Amino acid sequence: MYKIFFGWIVCFELLGFHLSFAQQVSVPVIIRNTKVSIPNLYRMHLASDGGVIAGSFALIIVGQVLNGNKAKLIVSDLNNQSVIDHIPSFDKSAIHQHDKSFLVASDVLLYTSMSLPLISFIDKRVSGHAPTILAMYFETLSIGAGLYSITSGAINRRRPLTFNDSVPNSVRLGNRQQNSFFSGHTTIAATACFFGARIFTDFRPYSKLTPYVWTAAAVVPAFVAFSRYKAGEHFPSDVVAGYVVGATVGYLVPALHKVSDERLVLSPILGKESGISMVYNF
Repeated sequence: MYKIFFGWIVCFELLGFHLSFAQQVSVPVIIRNTKVSIPNLYRMHLASDGGVIAGSFALIIVGQVLNGNKAKLIVSDLNNQSVIDHIPSFDKSAIHQHDKSFLVASDVLLYTSMSLPLISFIDKRVSGHAPTILAMYFETLSIGAGLYSITSGAINRRRPLTFNDSVPNSVRLGNRQQNSFFSGHTTIAATACFFGARIFTDFRPYSKLTPYVWTAAAVVPAFVAFSRYKAGEHFPSDVVAGYVVGATVGYLVPALHKVSDERLVLSPILGKESGISMVYNF
């Protein structure tokens, strides 16, 4: 037994792992940003996560029903000055916006943002745990969509373009023109982008690309938000709320699923060689 025990110590020393036994075992490990497999960083539970997904879909369905049951606008509603007067000053500029090119751009940016997290599967560290990450991504999008759907269904707020005289009445009186709050496009875009950035950071915590990844994660949904505003689909407060909700969901879901072990403590090593010091407490 002791020979085996000390044999393992020698092996660790030869491999560059330095062990010291006191109240804890300290194992400095140099983990470079190379394409290697690592243990799964996330854990999902069928019962709890399945319940969350089911609940999110319930919110989506209820929200859709509420939106479908909203009374359509009529001509007399369009130029109701009292309603216009109640629009907050910081939102009022939106009623003069209606650029169809931005409407198309917002759709393109939305689908692009939803595909961005999939780029992370190029990394072998991530692709090795694709089933877990895809399931977690599906759950994340479901939560974001559920929160948007139930909120937009419960709150009656006209889209800015319904106040714009230059927009044809056929558009202003169309379906789903009273679900402005909050922006679904912005919510889902932020959810996807912040999820992808969080996954990248967890698997590559010391990558030089981290600042660029987070910049992209912040900028892409911001462009979606701006496009929805310019298209006359949403007020500034709508897109800001959607951004905050989406970013929060996209960041927190991976964080809440991340495997934690109080016996295992990771800390960075700085110096000639950068890496991670792994301390395991027995």
